[in-house]
Amino acid sequence: MFKVKFLKFEYENLECCKSKREYEHNIAYSLLDELLKEVGINDYEFVKNENGKPFLKDIPIFFNISHTEGFCAVCINDSPIGIDCEKIDHNFEKRIPEFAKRYFLESELKLLEENGYDALTFFKIWTGKEAYIKKYGYNSSHITKVDTTKEAFERTMVDNYIITILK
Repeated sequence: MFKVKFLKFEYENLECCKSKREYEHNIAYSLLDELLKEVGINDYEFVKNENGKPFLKDIPIFFNISHTEGFCAVCINDSPIGIDCEKIDHNFEKRIPEFAKRYFLESELKLLEENGYDALTFFKIWTGKEAYIKKYGYNSSHITKVDTTKEAFERTMVDNYIITILK
């Protein structure tokens, strides 16, 4: 029953929110509401597990959301799922080697080096790590333990945004 929605947006009507992050979050949850209605779920309640990950109370559907700088991505599935999106920032390329050494495993560093430390490869790995920890409900300290070279991710590009999904 896998379903996904993406939305690229402009920051309009920001007076409704305290920050851009809250605005993105609200848009993502509106998209989630649309997806749930598409599968016939109109009435639901969110609860959180012991790690703080939200889920639907008494409804056997899993969801995940992600948002970043003018873009959000949401998915639902009948089994645990993780999604992450990021804007490909080429200005970040000069910081990639230093950043990657802190968070990436040897296999990921090798892949990154083979691709010239380019932003797209970096963000493929990074969004894979995020999708993995979100699928399994780990906290961010687990990110250095995830080997993205051993997982089967689905990736999509929308303009300069990458979306990575782990079913």
